[in-house]
Amino acid sequence: MQWTEANALITAASRIIIVTHIFPDGDAIGSLMGLTHALRSIGKEVTPVVDGGTPDYLQFIPGSDVVRSDLNEITADLAITVDASDMGRTGEAGKQAFALGVPVIMLDHHPTNLLFGTINLLNPTAPAAAEIVLDWLDSLNISLTHDAAFALLTGIVTDTLCFRVSSVTSDTLEKAHRLMAAGAPLSEITQRTVSRRAPGVFALWASVMPTVQIEEHVIWAVIDRAARESAHYKEDGDGGLVGLMIEAAEAYISATFRETKDGKVDLGFRAIPGFNVAQVALSLGGGGHIQAAGATVEGSLADVVARVVPLLKEAARVGSPVIV
Repeated sequence: MQWTEANALITAASRIIIVTHIFPDGDAIGSLMGLTHALRSIGKEVTPVVDGGTPDYLQFIPGSDVVRSDLNEITADLAITVDASDMGRTGEAGKQAFALGVPVIMLDHHPTNLLFGTINLLNPTAPAAAEIVLDWLDSLNISLTHDAAFALLTGIVTDTLCFRVSSVTSDTLEKAHRLMAAGAPLSEITQRTVSRRAPGVFALWASVMPTVQIEEHVIWAVIDRAARESAHYKEDGDGGLVGLMIEAAEAYISATFRETKDGKVDLGFRAIPGFNVAQVALSLGGGGHIQAAGATVEGSLADVVARVVPLLKEAARVGSPVIV
């Protein structure tokens, strides 16, 4: 955690670009906007950016509706990445930021992170990148604004599934308390994220449920483009299906295989405590956490399923459930 070096770069910079990972979730946008609001509060000119902009369901986060989708004609003294484990995960926006040739501060919490920043702020035990952002604001002696607290609590709530994952500690709860004291509305954030589903989710699930299979403690589903189109599902991802399937009592590992428009397959993995899907994802060019990871690979749905399911079965064989 290179706090001193990172703080010096912040002090010296006047124009800052912040980018997060493609297909952004609540922690990505929460961290992006939490840091944006905080740095703007001390007079910095900050441009938040992510490929495609902010997903519709996260635009309740203050200021997130004007996140840029590209960096055309934008210059900066400093670039910051949040919640991205490698350069590729920052997409085209990241490429544009790195092409500026300015220093890059990398802030992340994924164990598979490749330490690609000029300065790296990595805490692989943190349950959310937003928690590290709050640590950084403390190091910078920046006071919490309402909007920054709102964004950061959204990041923590969504990445911890409302404080239910095994990486949550008493420190996480204390930080959530601080953010609430600064005005962040826990109930509203919960209702807008972990307690709601995007339009078309249940139609999508109904369409793909016949594809669900479970073998050797691995459960998976296949989502082709036709299923997404028939359900009129416009969001990225599987709508939380991979998280739903891991609730099956006989499952140790769950996976969804999602066909993309460009002929690739997006993979989402989840595991119960005692099993590691991060290494499987890393071997496929992706990354993530021990119990939640993913990757994007080349190939048809059938070929990718045939290639990846055996890897997941092996991960299930070598692990052991913590809670029986």
